[in-house]
Amino acid sequence: MKGLLLDQIDRSHSNVSFIATHMGRNKVVGRFLDYNGAAVFDDKNFENISVHFTIDVKSISTGHKWRDQDLVSENWFDSDTYSLITFSSEKSVKSDTGFVLHGKLSIKGTTKDIVINMENPSGIYPSYNGHQVAFYGKTSINRKDFNIVGNNLWNRIVANVITLADNIDIEFSIVFSLTSEEFKLSRSNRIVKSLYTEDLKSKPKELLEKLKLLEIDVLQKKKAIE
Repeated sequence: MKGLLLDQIDRSHSNVSFIATHMGRNKVVGRFLDYNGAAVFDDKNFENISVHFTIDVKSISTGHKWRDQDLVSENWFDSDTYSLITFSSEKSVKSDTGFVLHGKLSIKGTTKDIVINMENPSGIYPSYNGHQVAFYGKTSINRKDFNIVGNNLWNRIVANVITLADNIDIEFSIVFSLTSEEFKLSRSNRIVKSLYTEDLKSKPKELLEKLKLLEIDVLQKKKAIE
């Protein structure tokens, strides 16, 4: 697979969330706080994009301690037996708004084919930590396809409405950081250029010393890469 390997997720700008409909109206939002993933990114050909992602089931968080404990129990995810949720893409197809990932989702010992509708990725952009690429996608699954059932309380009909809807919406907002020496070098060059554009005559001696150190750092990194 051609492309750039991305395997460092910026957690401060990423989110894996789900939305469950309760009593046909209110939306309960939850998140998974611990996850890892890798992607092969080709901004010239989206059909070369591939993704592998894992989620720690026990990191589920809905803002309610009792509910979170229940969700990881045998009633729902049974996280002691099935600790991970995994997704592996098998192909990527370009769409009008981005691309569609086709792959296999595994939850609680059951694996199903799903599609994730992805928006156009950000492309590589500079950040405080080198460069980054941002992705956003969403999908919907039937929880019962993966044996995420719960007890009868959550599957009964009340006032002609099921207590908890079968379909669960899932959203992925993932930012990968690129921190290779080439990207660090590019960042150092930008800092040096930015400092040089200031009026150095009005700056203290400490700033001039900082400039010299940055220049040395850039030259050393450049030499190491070459």
